[in-house]
Amino acid sequence: MTGRLIPDSALPHGDLQAIVIEQGPNAYVTPPTSGNAWARTFLERVFPIPGGELRCGAADALLSMLAPLFGCIGRIEEPLGMYRIHGKNHYWGKMLENLPGALRAREQHCRALSRVLRDRGMDIDPNVWLRDSWLRKLQRAVGDIHGLIPSGDTFILVDDDQWGVPHVLAGRRRIPFLEREGRYWGPPPDDGTAIRELERLKRAGAGFIAIAWPSFWWLVHYAEFHRYLRSTYRCITENECLVVFELQP
Repeated sequence: MTGRLIPDSALPHGDLQAIVIEQGPNAYVTPPTSGNAWARTFLERVFPIPGGELRCGAADALLSMLAPLFGCIGRIEEPLGMYRIHGKNHYWGKMLENLPGALRAREQHCRALSRVLRDRGMDIDPNVWLRDSWLRKLQRAVGDIHGLIPSGDTFILVDDDQWGVPHVLAGRRRIPFLEREGRYWGPPPDDGTAIRELERLKRAGAGFIAIAWPSFWWLVHYAEFHRYLRSTYRCITENECLVVFELQP
């Protein structure tokens, strides 16, 4: 696929300090981090970065996190770079493979953010940001899938294409939803389409549908589809990260 913007949503700009303080690292959307430019005045204030905060790498992500604390963030509307996907990328498409390292990096970044804020008179426990982090939710949700869906089975994953996990997830075949020829095709235009596509994939062998927390808005927006799932299939788990229905008897 070519011509896709990364990220596919508008880049935030302006004063982002409050959201970083509230949500911690990764609180706002950035371009691939090599696509950022830093003011010399900012770098002079944060360098040198303590070595312990870079044991897991991700120095560029650390700078993205700290920058809003030192001034407003600007953006350029026009894409000015390219990210090449060639099959040997170290990170792209390898979210689960990189998850342990990403969790370690986040822990280090949370401690670094807490340190900088403490120097400014704000005492925030880094565990506040760690408890409900995106990566921890992913770790828990994937663990639930491993425990609920037998190895070798096929399941539908509703995640708005956010997880970045492979098509085979620990021996379980994952189908995006909606999908065309195995590729993610975006959200359905209406409830009827969602129901028809669900039944088509069930006939093709899907045994479960898992709705991940980035797509919990589906349960409200596609209310008829939600009612259909509840009335037709058995819900086998429901928590803050995942809702799973068993499709096959």
